[in-house]
Amino acid sequence: MAAEDRAIVVGINRYPALLRDLEGPENDARAFEEWLLSPTGGAVPKDHVRRILSSDFKKESDPRRAQPTAEKLKDAIDELHDLGTNNDGKAGQRLYIFMAGHGIAPKLRTAALLMANAARGRTGHHIQGPPYADWFVEAGFFKEVVLFMDCCRENSRLTPLQPCHLDERKAREPARYFYGLATQFGKAARERPGEDTLKRGIFTTALLVGLRQGPRGGGNVTGSWLRGFVFNYMNKLVAGPEKPQKPKFDYDPDDDIVFLTLDPPIFPVRIRAGSSGQGRKVTIRNKDFDEVPHSAYSDGLWQWELGPGFYQYGYSGGPWYDLPLDGEVQQYDVRL
Repeated sequence: MAAEDRAIVVGINRYPALLRDLEGPENDARAFEEWLLSPTGGAVPKDHVRRILSSDFKKESDPRRAQPTAEKLKDAIDELHDLGTNNDGKAGQRLYIFMAGHGIAPKLRTAALLMANAARGRTGHHIQGPPYADWFVEAGFFKEVVLFMDCCRENSRLTPLQPCHLDERKAREPARYFYGLATQFGKAARERPGEDTLKRGIFTTALLVGLRQGPRGGGNVTGSWLRGFVFNYMNKLVAGPEKPQKPKFDYDPDDDIVFLTLDPPIFPVRIRAGSSGQGRKVTIRNKDFDEVPHSAYSDGLWQWELGPGFYQYGYSGGPWYDLPLDGEVQQYDVRL
């Protein structure tokens, strides 16, 4: 199914005519592309992903010539438009659109990515995400349309609104959709250093943790589940007295999307017998008190690979110690 998926991924760091450049959008775009291409993630073919980054273009001395412009993004959109038009209205199974950079919200229910040549007084250099996603939903070129935008949505009512440039097209059966915007109307989006010290948007960070980790017991990563996870995870990323950054989602819970299905996580567990337990068997039992066979043993070190659940460990006959496995996957090392 993913062999028919397509994606447009945009990350803009450089804004020579605005107040400041950003550090996170390219990192976010590269990380999202990595998930898209991963066989355990989106599994989208590499030649089906159109990536547009600031670093793809040379720095211009004239801010008005800064790249990428709206025309670069429109070209990628036109490519998908022509693909569907020339193929009886069929362009693929799922379309992903990811945008990260400076952003504004010219109206309550939309978000616009400012392009590199935007400036104060020239915020008309932008691309609105939702209207383009809506076009593909209504045209039915794809069965599913996913839009993620990691950018600010600060109120910019004086901005001349740039509409979708494609002619209207309505399919008998519109696409299933899932839209995620980094923040609420009138609010800013934030960057934070990740574990690798690179700046990243906290919305994209939470989004990718959810898509990679999935529900604790494995299974379907649905839009409804992802929405709840991102809300909760973003709260963890905002420390101290800061107000939380609340994302905005739009989807039909009665026609929910399934991003992917993940196998249950596996927890490596190693238990080493203490000096008082030499010659005794170390045992793990499940919630039904049935013994779980170990996967390896060597020189007093017992090893298991366990799925999520509640277990107890100890020497045969007890005493028993609780071992709940229901968090993020890690290796458990225990000494009796």
